[in-house]
Amino acid sequence: MNYIKQVFVVMLLSLIHNSAIASMPNNLKITSDSLAIKQEELSATFSGSVLVVFDNLRLTSSKLIVFYTDISQKRDIQKIVIPSKLKAIRDCGKEIVIADSGEFDNITKKLTLIGNVRMQKDGNVLVTDKLVYSANFKSINQGGDAK
Repeated sequence: MNYIKQVFVVMLLSLIHNSAIASMPNNLKITSDSLAIKQEELSATFSGSVLVVFDNLRLTSSKLIVFYTDISQKRDIQKIVIPSKLKAIRDCGKEIVIADSGEFDNITKKLTLIGNVRMQKDGNVLVTDKLVYSANFKSINQGGDAK
């Protein structure tokens, strides 16, 4: 089970960690029905049918907010918030993660998935209320009742 947790969280972490606004990799694409950039709040909000494609990962949600810093014409991501239900599929459906919401803090390098978190790979399923992945220490903390 621990291996399954790591595979799914690493999948999301790699997507989020590599999605810097100023230096987006060529293979990262974000599409949405609308995009609102609020320069005074240093945020970009993707809403509607949000689709993030990165390598062999597809993440869908109805909203994704990127908060960034803007120092000397250099933009760095502070955090990415997905306040609505999210679904990430990797390797043509072989790996799937679903959660009610998620947040990646780029300063602490922590990815938190909250609410009805469900991870599935090769017929194995992990269900929990909260999952926190720390990239710095490569650890996973599961909160709530795992099933």
